[in-house]
Amino acid sequence: MRGLSRKQNEQAGERGQAANVSPVLFDKHFADWRARRYLWGCDQGTQTRLASSFLWYLRKNMKSGLLSSAVFRQALGRFATGVTVVTAERAPGEVHGMTANSFTAVSLEPLLVLVCVDEQARMLPVLKKAQRFGVSVLKENQRAISDFFAQPEQDPDTERALGIRFEWPAAGIPVLGDALAQLTCRVVASHLAGDHTIFLGEVEGAEMFEGEPLLFFRGGYRRISPA
Repeated sequence: MRGLSRKQNEQAGERGQAANVSPVLFDKHFADWRARRYLWGCDQGTQTRLASSFLWYLRKNMKSGLLSSAVFRQALGRFATGVTVVTAERAPGEVHGMTANSFTAVSLEPLLVLVCVDEQARMLPVLKKAQRFGVSVLKENQRAISDFFAQPEQDPDTERALGIRFEWPAAGIPVLGDALAQLTCRVVASHLAGDHTIFLGEVEGAEMFEGEPLLFFRGGYRRISPA
């Protein structure tokens, strides 16, 4: 019996990398699959062809750990979203904000939404302490505001230069002025999920204004085009 040649093993490894699979895991699974298919007794030409078809087997039997986070992000990037800024008071009258497109409506009865906050984000301890937050849906001309709140450090001078102003439609809940929509929410539950915490908020108030939304798609901003 004989195995793959060095060249064929390299080709198989390249195919694993092209499929965004860890080379170590690819080699392990390929060896197991090859043994089950009695490939050790096949000629090298047959083994090369079967190495190519192994990618089909790998995808069919793939576990979540074999999918890279980069590919996962690219796939989700194909889902166009609006852009929001989540805001909460870090102290009375002092606001911390976070740009988020991981914002979702959950329920109409009761009125629930959720936002997802990275475990390393500065918003996490602020939101855990405040237990109340605002959500402001951005307009198409507010890219600079989105970029500002996407940064962990929010410089007061830059904030003033951008003309950012806050409103308090409810006590302890700041929102952005001049947004497309504003929601005020109270945290009713939180759940640790992987490297994020999901905050479930009951919506206590909502305001809507005229304008077009800022969109995010494939890692960049977009705007609605006439049909």
